[in-house]
Amino acid sequence: MAIPLENVVSINVEGIVEAAVRQGLQFAVEKAGCAGVDALLSRLAAHDEWALGYFAYSCAHNLADSVAALDGNISEAYVLGLEGNDCGSASFPVVLIVSVACRTAALESIVSRINGALPRMLVEVTGLGPDLSAGFMDVQVIEDEDVSMRRGLGAAVHSLWAPALRVWVRRRSV
Repeated sequence: MAIPLENVVSINVEGIVEAAVRQGLQFAVEKAGCAGVDALLSRLAAHDEWALGYFAYSCAHNLADSVAALDGNISEAYVLGLEGNDCGSASFPVVLIVSVACRTAALESIVSRINGALPRMLVEVTGLGPDLSAGFMDVQVIEDEDVSMRRGLGAAVHSLWAPALRVWVRRRSV
């Protein structure tokens, strides 16, 4: 059975990614104590780990929030790679782990488009070089069962050694 085109919802993934990047910049400016976006961009270009960490955290949160608004199956989102060490360093690419009750082709399509758009948008909005933009963040979808059974990336969510950082959770109304 074919789906009528009038029932297909167009999703502006580029707009979602651009908004996440711009909001991430504002968050990182505040948290990193920068005088403005230009100062933050200088720190990002210099690979300042603290500035990159704040920026990556906020981008991940904003992307998860936007994608979760599109898909009610998303229960939580985590970031892997921002655990840092005594120097505050992070590892890149950061992995945004989106945990869902059940995978869908629609969500996989959206995530694939986000992974394609994010490096381009980082270059356009921030002016960061392709070396940092291409390896900045990767979005992956896992099932809630993977988390409970500690399989694949699901094992990293509650790892004792280097647990993922929860950046978003669906609030259920009581």
